[in-house]
Amino acid sequence: MNINNFGLTYLRYIKNKIVKKGLYNYKIPLGLFRGLILKLDLSSKFQVYTGLYERETHKYIRRSLKSDFFIDVGASGGELCALFAKNNTKIFAIEPNEEELELIKLQIVMNLNQKSQYQIIGKFCGMDDDFIKLDDLKINKATNIFVKIDVECGELDVLKSANNLLKQKACSLLVETHSLQLEKDCINYLNKVGYDCKIIKNAWWRLFVPETRPVEHCRWIYADKVIPKYN
Repeated sequence: MNINNFGLTYLRYIKNKIVKKGLYNYKIPLGLFRGLILKLDLSSKFQVYTGLYERETHKYIRRSLKSDFFIDVGASGGELCALFAKNNTKIFAIEPNEEELELIKLQIVMNLNQKSQYQIIGKFCGMDDDFIKLDDLKINKATNIFVKIDVECGELDVLKSANNLLKQKACSLLVETHSLQLEKDCINYLNKVGYDCKIIKNAWWRLFVPETRPVEHCRWIYADKVIPKYN
C-alpha cells in the first residue's frame, strides 16, 4: 500500500466512524444541490452532501437548469431529478432498478416546484423491443431539452434510441462513458447527428478525493447542438 492509499483508507475510516449509516433526510449545505432536502446514506453518498460528487459536471448542469424538459436516463438515487424539480421543468426519470423508484419519487416530491411535472419510468432504455426509447417520450412542444445518461456501458444504445429526438430538437446532453471505445463511439455518433462534444476530464484533485468506480475508464461527455451560421 502506497502512502496515498494509506491516507485515503485512513480518511474513509474516520468518515465511517463519524457519519450515520442508513437513509436519512439532510438539507444539503454545499455545491450543486445546496438547499435541497435529500434522503441519503452518508456512508456511500458523503460526496453528494459535501458538494464534491461529480463536481466536474456541475457547471454544465447549471447551464441547463432552465430547460423545458429534463430526461434522466439512469436516475438512480434521484438527486438530479430533485434539483430540476425546483424549477419549472418537466422531468422524465428512467430507472430499471425497482428498488430505486420510490426513492426517486421521494426526492422529487420533497423538492417539487408546483409548476413542475414528472414521470418515473421503471424500464431499461435503448433499442431492444421491451426497452423504452427516448424517441417514444411525448415531448413534441419542447424547445430546450437536457438529457443525462448514466447506464453502465449502454450509453451508445440509449443515444441510438433518440435518433429522431436529437435531429429534431435542440438538446444538450451529459453522457457518462464506461470505456474508451464507448467514449469514441458516442462522440462519433453525436457528431453525425449534429452535436459538438467536449470530454470532461477528471479533476487533478481526484487523486486525493476519488470517486469509487466499478470500471477503469469513467468520464463524461457534454454535447450541444451545433447551430448553423448563415451569412
